[in-house]
Amino acid sequence: MNLFTRILVLVVLAILASVSLVMMIQVQMPNAAVHGRALGNVRGLGQLVDDAAARGEDVPAAVQRLETLFGFSMKLRPPEQVPAKLVAWLEREGQRSLAIGGLWDTEVYFVLDSRREFLVVGPLPTTKFPALRVLGTTILVGFTVAVLAAWLLVRPLARKFRILVQAATDFSNGRLDTRVECRGSDEIDQVGSAFNEMAARIQALLDKQKHLLQAVSHEFRTPTARIRFDLALLESNRDPGRAPERIDKIERSLDELEELVAELMEYMRFEDGAPPLERQKIDAVTMTRETVAELSSLRGTVELQQQYRDVSGIWVSRRHFRRVVNNLVMNALRYANNTVRVAVVAGPGGVELRVEDDGPGIPEDLRERIFEPFFRLDSSRSRESGGVGLGLALVERIMTWHHGEVRVEDSPLGGAAFITRWPMSYEQGEST
Repeated sequence: MNLFTRILVLVVLAILASVSLVMMIQVQMPNAAVHGRALGNVRGLGQLVDDAAARGEDVPAAVQRLETLFGFSMKLRPPEQVPAKLVAWLEREGQRSLAIGGLWDTEVYFVLDSRREFLVVGPLPTTKFPALRVLGTTILVGFTVAVLAAWLLVRPLARKFRILVQAATDFSNGRLDTRVECRGSDEIDQVGSAFNEMAARIQALLDKQKHLLQAVSHEFRTPTARIRFDLALLESNRDPGRAPERIDKIERSLDELEELVAELMEYMRFEDGAPPLERQKIDAVTMTRETVAELSSLRGTVELQQQYRDVSGIWVSRRHFRRVVNNLVMNALRYANNTVRVAVVAGPGGVELRVEDDGPGIPEDLRERIFEPFFRLDSSRSRESGGVGLGLALVERIMTWHHGEVRVEDSPLGGAAFITRWPMSYEQGEST
């Protein structure tokens, strides 16, 4: 039984209960007693009409006078205007009057002696208390309106529920692009909007996991192939003098795999949800200078320039700030020709960390994709340049969870400029 049917059944049962209640109240004064009292009253009225006719008065005028006096509706009707069954019953039973009652009213038919006509009195109230009549009528009308209102309100809601259930069923069966059309703002539409948002997130997550799995498989294939090739050469025992060289290549490939696994695990921790960020107020200039100093031994012939301005402290996770500086500087050192510049300056709404290089730069149409896991540009920004393809993806995740920003621009040095903006206050870092 669907929702609409259930509500309709409940309303109908309520109506039946109200009618039963009114009828139970009326049982306190049986209809037979009411009809008997009505018959007694009408017989008296009929006698008054017969007396007026015997005195030669105008009978219709007498009936009108009595109607005004007693407040009852009184009419004169010839036999042909009275139901034949009623006339036949009176003749058969030898009666002069008969009360015909409904749920609320009673009409009394009286045969006049003075004329072969019927005096019809009524409708007379059946209930002892007129207020009960009003109450019962009000209940019936009220519940009738309630039925119509429930039907008008519940029918579109039931239809929306069916659409929502069908969408959930389709989505669970693998149709990840299923969405619910929400045209209103009621609770069902809010549920539909929440379903659409959930479905979009799940679809994006599954797509991301699919691409990530494909990328991971591709990244693992190269070092494992090199290891298998070098092991095969070692087993063949050809050119034993180069065995140490081949073992060294295997160790480098294993280091690459280990680095890949470590980066992947770190990235997945960020993908699973916001990690616990132990924010504290740090000096961005001091932290950046220390991190760059640790990387200076890796710069080779590249000039590492540093520019710092006095800036306020920022509320960030110390470990994750160092990770961003490390990843951006390492990325710049891989692709720079001669120069890398690191700067910390005050920016709009926070502190900016800028890392620039004089390398080949990044095309404008690819500046958003470079933050995807394992995405690589062609030419010089390839696997040969080093890295596992997760450094910039981690930077983007860290900035997201710190409610900061990362973007790529052209550098005055001729290459790429990576700019991160960090919130200056704790409240900014906690805002969404």
